[in-house]
Amino acid sequence: YTRSMLLERGMAVSRVHLLANPGPAPVPDLAPLQEQRREFLFIGRIVSNKGCDVAIRAMAQLPTDCRLAVLGDGPAKESLESLGRELGLADRIEFAGWQPSTAVADRLSRCTALVVPSVWPEPFGLVALEAFARARPVIASRIGGLQDIVRDGISGRLVDVDSPAALAQAMRSLLESPRTAAEMGLAGKADLESRFMLDHHLDGLEAIYNIATESV
Repeated sequence: YTRSMLLERGMAVSRVHLLANPGPAPVPDLAPLQEQRREFLFIGRIVSNKGCDVAIRAMAQLPTDCRLAVLGDGPAKESLESLGRELGLADRIEFAGWQPSTAVADRLSRCTALVVPSVWPEPFGLVALEAFARARPVIASRIGGLQDIVRDGISGRLVDVDSPAALAQAMRSLLESPRTAAEMGLAGKADLESRFMLDHHLDGLEAIYNIATESV
């Protein structure tokens, strides 16, 4: 996505090299999921452009036995808590605040999916790779760099931007088919291992440095 933006703005193709950010190391030998919560996670700063309100509105269209956990904090938290109450979702949405990495990892390991409903074009979206590291699928907005990470129908779902209905439909599909969610999570983990490892990044960075020094 970022490369395409640079080219659209007139940067010469020969001067733009694509190198993906590295993600976290995948967790080896993950045990089969014994207890999958009917729970979706939102992880990040609670600000308007992250689209947490879209996830809350989507929850109003889902079965009453599923939950949304918001791991993070930010200036929009109070208004989103109010939105949850207005929609009658106060007992189904947890605002957990910032959590230590071990707690985040544990909840990722047992959730149905991570939701990344951003309404602005994220240049990348590292949080998606954190879910893949634990073999969990990602439901993300079809915008920006998220489209470069999540393969729609394979490692997760891409949905229309700022559409609670589209997000709810994707969330419901994974609730109804835990097997599909598990398969997508494993595909995401495989993508992480093949496309976003630190060794691959360092090799690519070295190649770009060599190109740069040869042109001096």
